[in-house]
Amino acid sequence: MKLLKNAGRIPFLILSFFGLFFLGLLVEAQNKNLLLGIWEIRVQRGGLKGGVKTFPKGNGNTLDFRTSEYKHLFNGKVMDKGSYNLVQKKAFQTRKIETFIQYKKDISPIQFFYIRKDSLFLQMDAEDGISYIYIRVK
Repeated sequence: MKLLKNAGRIPFLILSFFGLFFLGLLVEAQNKNLLLGIWEIRVQRGGLKGGVKTFPKGNGNTLDFRTSEYKHLFNGKVMDKGSYNLVQKKAFQTRKIETFIQYKKDISPIQFFYIRKDSLFLQMDAEDGISYIYIRVK
C-alpha cells in the first residue's frame, strides 16, 4: 500500500530532475555567452607569497575565449591554447555551486569565474589560489 502511495511522487521527481538539468544547461549557456571575447589582465592576487600585482592597460596579457576554444597571450605571444568547456560544481573556496572553466588539458577544473559588467574574475579553487581580474577589451 505504501508503494502505491509514493507512486504519485515519481513523475514529480522525474520532472524535477529534468528541470534542474535543463536549468543547469541554461546557466552554462548564459555564462559561456558572457565569457566570449578578449579579456586583458589588470590584477593578480594571492598565491603562496600573497600580494597584489597590477598590470597597465595595453599590457598584451590576454585571454581570448571563442565558442569552444581559448588562447592565452603573454606580451602578445600565444602561451597556451586549446579547447574548453564550462562545468558547474561545488567550489572549495565558496562552498557554493560555481561555474568552472574546464580546459581540455587539465584533469579537473581548477578555476571558477564570474563576470560583472566588463570585468572577468577568475579564482583558482584552492586555499592559496591565485585570483585574477581581467577587463573586456573586445
